Amino acid sequence: MKTPRRHMPSPALVVAIAALVAALAGSAAAEVATTAKLDKKSKKQVRKISKKEVNKQFPIESEQISDGAVETSKIADDAVTNSKLSNPTYSALVQANGNFVRGVGATTSQRINAGNYRVEFETDISQCTYQATPANVNQSLTAHADVDAVNNQRVFVSLRNAANATRTDGNFQVAVFC
Repeated sequence: MKTPRRHMPSPALVVAIAALVAALAGSAAAEVATTAKLDKKSKKQVRKISKKEVNKQFPIESEQISDGAVETSKIADDAVTNSKLSNPTYSALVQANGNFVRGVGATTSQRINAGNYRVEFETDISQCTYQATPANVNQSLTAHADVDAVNNQRVFVSLRNAANATRTDGNFQVAVFC
C-alpha cells in the first residue's frame, strides 16, 4: 500500500493566511479599542469619540456627549450656524414702511401696499411654520404670515386693524420655525 504524499502549502498560501489572520486580529483589536465604557447613568454602552472624528462631519448622538463636554469656549466661531441646525429658526424685524431692521437669515423686506409686506430669507422656507407679531404696543393690530405663493424664500405678512379689519401699516416681527 502506498503512503499518501503530503503537500506543503505554497508560500503564497502561507502569506495569504497570515494576512487574513492579521486583518481579523487587527479589526478585533480596533473594535475593543473603540468600544467605550458603560455609561453609569443610562447603563448603555457608548463609544468614545476621538478628536479626529469630531473634526469630520457626521451625526453625533446625544448620549455620546458627556454632560458639560460642550461649552461655548470649546466651540470655534461659526462652527455652529443656524443653517447647520436640523431645525433652524429665522426672524426679521420690519418697520411700517417696509424697511428691514435686523434678523437672522432674513435678507430683505418690502412693503407691497397698506398692511401687506414680503420678507425674504436666505433659504427655502416653504416647509416651515410662520409667526408674525405686531411690534407696536399702542396699535391694536392682528398679524397673519404665510409662505409667499410666488417665491418659497419669502413670507407674506398681512397686518390688520383689530377693530375694523382694515389693512394697516405697522412695525412687526416675523419668526420662521423649520
